[in-house]
Amino acid sequence: MQLVEGQPLDRLIPEAGLPVERILEIATGLAEALAAARERGMLALAGHAYEEETAPWMTSREILQEMVRLLPAADLRRMLGDNASELSRLLPELRKLIRPSGGGREARYEFSHALVRQTLLSALSVPRLQRLHLRLADAMERAYGAKVEEHAAELAHQLDEAGAAAAPERVRRCLRLAGDQARAAVATEEALGYYRKALELEDGMDPAERADLLFKRGEASRTLGRWSEAEADWHAALPALESGGKTELVMRICYELAYQATWHARLDFGRIIATRGLKSAGEDVNAGRCRLLAVLGQVHFFSGDFDRGDELLSEATAMAEALGDAASPARRQQRPGLLVCAHGLGGIGRTDERRP
Repeated sequence: MQLVEGQPLDRLIPEAGLPVERILEIATGLAEALAAARERGMLALAGHAYEEETAPWMTSREILQEMVRLLPAADLRRMLGDNASELSRLLPELRKLIRPSGGGREARYEFSHALVRQTLLSALSVPRLQRLHLRLADAMERAYGAKVEEHAAELAHQLDEAGAAAAPERVRRCLRLAGDQARAAVATEEALGYYRKALELEDGMDPAERADLLFKRGEASRTLGRWSEAEADWHAALPALESGGKTELVMRICYELAYQATWHARLDFGRIIATRGLKSAGEDVNAGRCRLLAVLGQVHFFSGDFDRGDELLSEATAMAEALGDAASPARRQQRPGLLVCAHGLGGIGRTDERRP
């Protein structure tokens, strides 16, 4: 999607035509664009890439006639008196830069070569280019209406390119939504990039929002096998999640950290982080607490504390049976843990025979 600054001509041009001052204003902009292209040698490139006899361009006469049609008769005489020759000289060059695009009911035009567009864009200042991206984002929101969230990635790109011209909270919201959609589509690397950009926009970000983004980025990193990055993000997110009462997320993070620590033989850390999660869970009977009891039981088994491990796993099993399907992940977690610990550490006689 490309944006040319300004309103479409069908909205700008009244039925009676435009005053000459407005025509000259438009012509000035065209002349500046032509001059920028000429300085960079783009006119010659465009003329070489699209030969006149094969390209369906408007002729110089047709362009001139269309512009003349817009002028009231009195203004036409004034304008053509001194400027007709200059206008006629520029129009053949304009014909080399733009051409009509494919079908449709509305007349549309495109640059004759991608490098022409790039050359003209490079002549814009950074603030002006950022404003153009912001205007395009605004136009997309109006055009998509209630379905704008379906185009979160496109909108996020335009707002990100808008830089300081766009409100940080607006950009973060779109980047977060684009990241969520990318993860749902298993485009995890793209999701990680969206979350990373969102976290870089710190202006006006409250601790709860930052913690949510850290959690999401940690999940994406974990999916990509970047465990150290995931662990760092989740550690940074925990204090804000705990103070904000986000118990479910706290339990989930503590479980993931404790489980991974157990299989990396970081048993002291696994015990601390699982206990931290249980403290946040309280005494409620839920799947999150059930999983934490199970993984803490594993930690104790791996540490050689079979009695405490058996006690915790018995509690987790009873809770999983009471919860049914809601705790199925915890139920699947416990059984392998019991068998591994029992076989590996010699507790098979008193741990495995109790389990159905």
